[in-house]
Amino acid sequence: MVFICDTIIVKALEDISENDEVFNCYGIDYRGMNREQRQIACRSLYHFECKCVICIDPSKEVVSIEIFS
Repeated sequence: MVFICDTIIVKALEDISENDEVFNCYGIDYRGMNREQRQIACRSLYHFECKCVICIDPSKEVVSIEIFS
């Protein structure tokens, strides 16, 4: 991936047919951030609103549980 201003250029390892979906990991880990934090990161770093399954469906949100001994 290469960023040029607000444009990202991604090199594919194989041909991509028209209307094929392209997946890319932006490095924002859903297990370490809540939805609001992820959305802020996506907007500020990559200029888009994430619409992945976990961001769309709150029931799929991973809840972090901290245990103190």
